[in-house]
Amino acid sequence: MTRNAFEVAGVVYSQTFPLSEIAGVHLCHRIPPILARTNGYSSGRTLRGHFRLAQLVDGKLFVRLAVPPYLLVRTRTDYVIVSFRDPARTRGIYGDLLQHWPGVQKDWPTRF
Repeated sequence: MTRNAFEVAGVVYSQTFPLSEIAGVHLCHRIPPILARTNGYSSGRTLRGHFRLAQLVDGKLFVRLAVPPYLLVRTRTDYVIVSFRDPARTRGIYGDLLQHWPGVQKDWPTRF
């Protein structure tokens, strides 16, 4: 995370989200069922790239499955879900987003 952006980086897939584009963040303990991998990498519990999820349609995942919490970041046009092997790191990024950008919407209703 930089002063002006939230960056998700992987070996093959990465993306930068300007803080001005972030509409909401939510920390949750589950993600919706994955319907399809549309353009991404999936190996074991590691998911990177573009996926279609029930209830959220198409978006980007940079997650380790079965290692909650998951950080959902909604932008003006799509979303990204992030988690790390160390849950404290995921919680830390969530806290950083709330601290450095106090206007971000914290309550993003989810039903999953």
